[in-house]
Amino acid sequence: AAMFESLLADALNKALGQYCEQVDAEKLRVSALRGDVLLRNVQLKRDALRALNAPVTLDAGVIGSLRLKVPWTKLGQEPVVVEIDRVFVLATRVEIDDATEARGGDATSASNSDGVDKNTGDARARSERLAQSEFDWLKASM
Repeated sequence: AAMFESLLADALNKALGQYCEQVDAEKLRVSALRGDVLLRNVQLKRDALRALNAPVTLDAGVIGSLRLKVPWTKLGQEPVVVEIDRVFVLATRVEIDDATEARGGDATSASNSDGVDKNTGDARARSERLAQSEFDWLKASM
């Protein structure tokens, strides 16, 4: 069983590696005959939300439990079911210029003839741009 759990942990690390910290075979609970795989307290990586272009950065995150129901004898015929329970996230709102830069975009801002940012000190304009960025992200995510 330990060999099976080790192989399964490697497969899960490949599938979840972009979002979750290393899955430890020791923490893996498998009921092979029933096809249940249970992971508890899975730590999220700090850059887990980067691929989603979310207007936040992840400071800390944990998934309380992640359960996979795998129909071993009918793979390809029946779906693998994934149940996620209790996701805890501590996130910080990202400034628009920071988010654009993190995505590799052009972070230049509009400036006047003196080269000074027109929006410096204009909290309302920044807030509106941030709200629009959040709206665009939510719209794209749906």
